[in-house]
Amino acid sequence: MTSLTAKTSWSGGFSSSNPFTVYWPSGYDKKKVPSYNSNPPIGLYLDPETGNIIFIPTDCNETTIACIKVIEWRKDSTGKYIRIGEVRRDMQFIIKTCPNNNPPILTSTNKYSVCGGSQLCFL
Repeated sequence: MTSLTAKTSWSGGFSSSNPFTVYWPSGYDKKKVPSYNSNPPIGLYLDPETGNIIFIPTDCNETTIACIKVIEWRKDSTGKYIRIGEVRRDMQFIIKTCPNNNPPILTSTNKYSVCGGSQLCFL
């Protein structure tokens, strides 16, 4: 935001829904919604209920500052939704390669099933 009501402009083809370079396969229509459950995820997806941000960066030399606004709604006694609050959070995204930060590779021939509330111990 540049003021209380004016939004900032984006440069270089970026926008509020595309704040940095993310994976879009060739031929995919960017007018479609991102596909977070694809493997790998396509586009940038912000889950409106959990707040999870899901994306695969393709340029590991970018930094952007983004603001996410959350509006809270509740039903009143008549069942009508009323807006009860709003909060904004500024976040800085630094996209870079971290060569020593690789996910672990887990291999096992054992399978375990555990019911909720039960304990599973490994000795």
